Amino acid sequence: MTYKQREPSTALLLDEEVSEGPVFGRLPRPESREDESRHFARTFRHARELSETVHEVNAHFLPPTAEAFEGIDHMILASGRIAHDPVGMQALRQWLQRGGKVLVMLDVVEPEVVASLLGDALDFQVVDRVGLTTFQIDAQATGLHSATLPVQKHERPVEFVRVLLPPQERVRHTINGWPVWFSRQVGLGKVFFTTLGPRGWFGPREAGDPPSRFEHFPSLPVSGELLERLAGETAPAAGGTPSPPGLSAPFDGGDRL
Repeated sequence: MTYKQREPSTALLLDEEVSEGPVFGRLPRPESREDESRHFARTFRHARELSETVHEVNAHFLPPTAEAFEGIDHMILASGRIAHDPVGMQALRQWLQRGGKVLVMLDVVEPEVVASLLGDALDFQVVDRVGLTTFQIDAQATGLHSATLPVQKHERPVEFVRVLLPPQERVRHTINGWPVWFSRQVGLGKVFFTTLGPRGWFGPREAGDPPSRFEHFPSLPVSGELLERLAGETAPAAGGTPSPPGLSAPFDGGDRL
């Protein structure tokens, strides 16, 4: 009998796509947001040296119980349709509080959609949304010094959500002072928010790049340094995660990230 050791799993919630065949005389359209979100999820797993498997959530409603999420380590929300599923949202929140990790893509998900997921942790505000064709990400390094990642140039604008965080909060990556990502602790779990569209996190795989490790996705985009750092944040902390105030003992949910 062939045995394969369990690895961290990733689930991706997308909008329901309406398939449309090719139309004569119309130029090929750029990738949809759903395709960009798929690239983000797989490139995220590639950066974590995991397999190419991403479980897409196609059901109209999420499972009604937290136990149904126990086989998932990362839940990526790239759709706002969860707002119409209060039972599934409650189950997801229970799973999150037990130690799950949720990644919310704010370029497609409004903060109000995940308000019930966060509870008191919803302490930020969306100011506006802009499209960026040329931008540079500043990375906060150790001490008082900062580093700058390479300039990105895009033919199609990359959506960027400008978010206002509490005054005392310090973020690690910014564009013109606005956060590129940030996180919130919810019980034993953690929610990561990305404010930059998927194409700002990876680039096309070119001839000089190392080959993709994914057999079925040889042209998978190359993860940038920014995505690799975010993926590293989802790794387990040394010595485990301490119990937040109000919880007497951690939930034993298996080999969770």
